[in-house]
Amino acid sequence: MKTMKIVFLCSTLCLSFLTNCIQNVGNSQNFSTDNAVVCYYTDFPGITFLNTPYGAIAAPELNGKYEKGDCLFASFTIDYDNQPNNQYYTATNVSEKKIGKTDIIMLNAVYQNVNDSIDKMSQDSIKNLTFVGSVCCINNNLFMGFDQLDANRNYDYQLVYSDSLIDEMPVLYVCAKEANPSSATTYGDYRYQAFDITPFLAEYADENNNFSFYLKYKKGVDMNGKNVYAFLLTSANNLVSLVNLN
Repeated sequence: MKTMKIVFLCSTLCLSFLTNCIQNVGNSQNFSTDNAVVCYYTDFPGITFLNTPYGAIAAPELNGKYEKGDCLFASFTIDYDNQPNNQYYTATNVSEKKIGKTDIIMLNAVYQNVNDSIDKMSQDSIKNLTFVGSVCCINNNLFMGFDQLDANRNYDYQLVYSDSLIDEMPVLYVCAKEANPSSATTYGDYRYQAFDITPFLAEYADENNNFSFYLKYKKGVDMNGKNVYAFLLTSANNLVSLVNLN
């Protein structure tokens, strides 16, 4: 099996896809559905590229279909014996779906009372919200997938940053408001959303594009009418650590 030209370093949470989502068929590889960001390069005018956890892949089948920065789910095939260019790999049999994207909301630049502002953004509780797929950040776009207990309700999801810290690490909140239609993208039984977190990365990513955060959501309201927040991604210490793939 030939090795792909890896343009980016994969984050820890994306590495599993290199073994779980690639199928070898002769001297080609099938890459099943994963996150991708549309890019264009001046050195290769007119050609659509997809930045993926595996690297930058040319996808001429999508030429003219998407704008730079659009976020997709994409699956494709790399046929190593039939490559039209030796400077990059070209994908065929591309199947894709556009994912809804919104900008992160940086409340620290707008509100003085951070706790109240988070409560204002968290208008609706989401019962037993769980996370699906992998967390991945590509070209400043943070991809997230959600599993809702009530699949019949549609939400607009917002990613909100405040000045609150846990162990000197920032906290991001997934806030929801019931909406029809929703800005989130339905794929199978789940909802997916991408968030442009450029201003957050400018503050918290290091020189190697590594960054960490805690992720919470509004689980409900207590008997005193106060919002109750829970960790969305649970682990030994609930900390999410990623690399922004550029």
